[in-house]
Amino acid sequence: MLGLVEAGDLEEACFVFVGAAEAAPQLAESNALAAYQFNPAWLQTYNSALVSADVAFLTAVNTAASANGISPTAALFGPVLTTWAAIGK
Repeated sequence: MLGLVEAGDLEEACFVFVGAAEAAPQLAESNALAAYQFNPAWLQTYNSALVSADVAFLTAVNTAASANGISPTAALFGPVLTTWAAIGK
């Protein structure tokens, strides 16, 4: 049986921030797609906009995680709930 781990106040604040921060790259990617209009001449600009949106999001997550003293992996994915480590014991 998996035991659920409750997030502490700092983790919870970081999870809330990550949820809110996800809106910014989604909006940027949506705007990039609208500007791209599937025109091959604008493909490089579209790709650059997608990469920039992802980099900005990951930078914001790393900053929030560091400020709250938790790992960026935990900030993005939350606690890992698994029994894998117990296999074979």
